[in-house]
Amino acid sequence: MGIFDKFIRKKKEGAQELQESASTIKTEISDVQANDLALAEAIYKDCPYWLNATTPAMLSSGFGALIAAEIARLITIESKVTLDSDEELNSVLQRYVMQNIRQIVEIGWALGGAVFKPYFSDAIIQVDANGMVKKLDGKMKIVFMYPSQFKIHKFDRAGEITAISFYTTEYLDYKYYTLQEFQYFDEKTNSLTITNTIYRSNNKPNVYKWDNLGSDMIPLESFYKWSNLLPKIVFSNVKATLIGYYKPAIANNAEITNPCGVSGLSRAKNVLYRIDKISNALDWEMEASLSRLYVDEIALNESPKNQVPQNLNRFLVKMLNTTGDGAGMFETFSPKIRDESYINVLNTWLRLLEDTVGLSHGTVSNVDFTTKTATEIATSRQRTYSTILDNQQSLEVALKQLGYAMTVWKNPLTVVDSISMTFDFDDGTLSNPAEQVSIMLQLQASGNIPKYKVNMTYFNINAEDAQKLVLEARGELYSEAEDDSEKEFE
Repeated sequence: MGIFDKFIRKKKEGAQELQESASTIKTEISDVQANDLALAEAIYKDCPYWLNATTPAMLSSGFGALIAAEIARLITIESKVTLDSDEELNSVLQRYVMQNIRQIVEIGWALGGAVFKPYFSDAIIQVDANGMVKKLDGKMKIVFMYPSQFKIHKFDRAGEITAISFYTTEYLDYKYYTLQEFQYFDEKTNSLTITNTIYRSNNKPNVYKWDNLGSDMIPLESFYKWSNLLPKIVFSNVKATLIGYYKPAIANNAEITNPCGVSGLSRAKNVLYRIDKISNALDWEMEASLSRLYVDEIALNESPKNQVPQNLNRFLVKMLNTTGDGAGMFETFSPKIRDESYINVLNTWLRLLEDTVGLSHGTVSNVDFTTKTATEIATSRQRTYSTILDNQQSLEVALKQLGYAMTVWKNPLTVVDSISMTFDFDDGTLSNPAEQVSIMLQLQASGNIPKYKVNMTYFNINAEDAQKLVLEARGELYSEAEDDSEKEFE
C-alpha cells in the first residue's frame, strides 16, 4: 500500500470516528462524580462522613432522607400509569412498579437515578450462532437498579442511553466475582446486543466507577449462580436499550458536560452538614441545661465509697467538701436554656435547604418563620410546583422507556413500532384544595386578605355566609346593615 493510499485510509478512519463522536456522547464516571454519588448515598442512609469527624460523634438529623421522602410523595401522589397496549404486561407493571413507585422514586431521587430493567425468570431463550434471539419464554419481572449498580457509557444527542453496564458482585472463597451485563444499542443497524461476563478478582470492586474488575474472566457455567445465562443475546429492529431510566430533574453543576444523573441532594450537602451541626449543638444545649442538684460530700457519707448512686447520677453532681457545717450542702443548678437562638438559626438553614432542593418554605421549616407577603408565598409555592412537575415528566419518560422494553422482551421477533400508555399525575401542590387553604391562611395571618375569604374557599360558600361564620366564631350576631363589612372582617 502506497503512502497516498495510507493517507486516504487515515482520512476515512478519522472521518468515521468524527461521525461517531458527533452522534454519541461518551461518559466516564470521574472521581468527583463518584465521590458525590457516594456522599449522597451516605446522607440518605444517615451516615455521612462528618458525623464521625468530631468527638463525640454527631447524630444525623435525618433531613436528607426526610426531604427525599417528601419529594417522592409529591411526585407520586395519586399517580396512575397503565400500559394500555398489553393487558398482561400492564399487570406486571402494576405489580412490580406502580405498587412500589414511591419508594423507587425516593431512592432514585436521593441517589442520583434509577433504572427499571425487565427480565425473565426461568427463561427459555434460543439464539442462533450470532446470538440473535429465535425464541424467548418465561415469567417477566422487573428489577430496580441504582447508581452504585450500573455505569452509563454512552448517550445519543437526544439524551437516550445507548450503552450501559449492570454489575452484581458475589464474594466466595476469598474472591470477588462480578457479573457484568452490557447493553449496546447500534443506531446504524437498529440492533441491541446484550453480553454477560464474569470477572474474578482479589480486590473488592470499586462501585460507581467499576474500573478495577481485572482481566481474569471466567466462563458463565463455572459460577453456579449465573450458569444459566447466555454470553450474548441480540435483538434486531429495536429503537433503544431495553431499560427505563429515571433521572432526577436537576443539572450536574459539578461536571456540566456529563449528562449522567446526579442526586437531588447534590447541591444541599453543605446545608445538610450545617443542619446536623446545629441540631447536635441544640441537643447539647438541652442536655447542659438540665436541672441538677449539687451535693456536698458530707451528704454522701452513708453511700458506698461516698459515690453518687448510679440511678441518681444524671441529676446529682458531687461537690468538693465545704466547711463541714452543713451550709450549702444542697444547691440547685438550673441554667437558662438558649434554645430560641439555636432554633432560629436551625430554621434559617432549613429554609435554605428548602430553597436548594426546590421546595416551598414550611415543608420542613417552622411555618411561623415562613414568608409573609402574598408575592413571596406564591413564589415559594410555585417553586414546589415546578420541582414536582419536572420530576414527574422525567419519571414519565422512564416509564415509557420501560413500557417499550417490556413489549420488546415479550415479542422479540416482532417489530414494535409504538406502545400505548396512560399517565395521570396529580401535581399535589397548587391544585390541592388543602394547599390553597393553607396559602390563604398565611395571607390572612399577614393581613393581606380578610378572614371571610378563607371561609369562602374552604367551605365553598358565598361572601355573606362566610362573613356570618366569622361573626359566629366571635360570638356576635350577623347584621346585613353593616355598612363597612369589608373593614369589619379584616
